[in-house]
Amino acid sequence: MQVIRTEDRDAQQDAAHWMIQIAKPWTIRRWSESKLANRKPLVRILKENAHLVDLESTEDEQAKLKTLVERYTSQGASGAWRVHQWRLACFSLVLGDTEDWNDISGRWYNERRLDTWVDSPIFRWLRGTFLAMLVTKSAEYPEPDKDEASNEALLHEPESLKSTLRHAPPPPQKAVLLCPLPGQVRHLKWWLSQFFADNLDNFYMFAEMGNDEHTEIQLKFQDSPNPSVFVTTPKVGGTGLNLTAANHAVMTQKFWVLNAQRQAFARVVRLGQNRVPHT
Repeated sequence: MQVIRTEDRDAQQDAAHWMIQIAKPWTIRRWSESKLANRKPLVRILKENAHLVDLESTEDEQAKLKTLVERYTSQGASGAWRVHQWRLACFSLVLGDTEDWNDISGRWYNERRLDTWVDSPIFRWLRGTFLAMLVTKSAEYPEPDKDEASNEALLHEPESLKSTLRHAPPPPQKAVLLCPLPGQVRHLKWWLSQFFADNLDNFYMFAEMGNDEHTEIQLKFQDSPNPSVFVTTPKVGGTGLNLTAANHAVMTQKFWVLNAQRQAFARVVRLGQNRVPHT
């Protein structure tokens, strides 16, 4: 306000640039849909590389899932509860035949032990393909935009900053892992701490955490100098969070509502993302 009251144009320009830099990560995506007079985007938001991963189940796994579905149906549980149980089973394949289904949502992820661990398609893919890539490869910067000069002038980003980004060594890769059910978040957190504690920094977020704790975890994930994963649910991590510290967003199970899935992916595909994003 002091700058606005002065007639110092340079000070006013510096203050405007400062506010733009603060606001950029939170600016609405609709800016990217607005056009200049030459029909070019007003603001360039990096386009994500979308990957559809087909997980492979063994014949034994398929037979077990079929048995579980038949069992849920025979129990007379509600359709929603049967789906809930089925999603837990598809995720882990460690649920036994004598589980108390009325209590399983609250305790199953706390009782997993290494001597009873059973692999499943999602964990095989994470371990053998995705996390191996996350640890061993660096993030990629996008190719310079042909219209970068006009965008740069519009956003008032100093050329020195652009040059620094282009020539700096790529930062470590980071990923947001989104699980539809809170129990899956806890299970994945347990698995990562057991098998990848020496290679990855692990962070997780639940709905019951307070806002201050959410912010603290988000900042720690952002500031981590190592390859990192941030595990949460689409409901918690899919709205209101800016997770451009990650260049990967992974949906471990497809969300029922496609728009919620898009919202979750949009946390890494927005203003402030300066690396090639993958979803």
